[in-house]
Amino acid sequence: MSVQVFEVSSPIEASSTIAAGLFARHRRNLLLIARLHSGSADDAEEALQDALILFIENYDPTSGAPPLAWLTLYADPRVMPTYLSRVGSEADRGLVRSA
Repeated sequence: MSVQVFEVSSPIEASSTIAAGLFARHRRNLLLIARLHSGSADDAEEALQDALILFIENYDPTSGAPPLAWLTLYADPRVMPTYLSRVGSEADRGLVRSA
């Protein structure tokens, strides 16, 4: 197994690069995982998109955590409510701007 090394200027850029590669190589399997636990294909797509956003915003490439395992866990839509309850609502985290 070869390891790719990327030069990046920020952790978000590194996570984005990793997420793009994982999505390109594993989209079908990640979507299948999401679909197994979703009410519809649209819900599965949304769960996968949410998982990618969480990955880009929170994954630490220096942590040693396997990125595919991390993304696979959050592709399961049953995990999202648990995650959000731990970190607070999007508004509480400053992810939603008030008008």
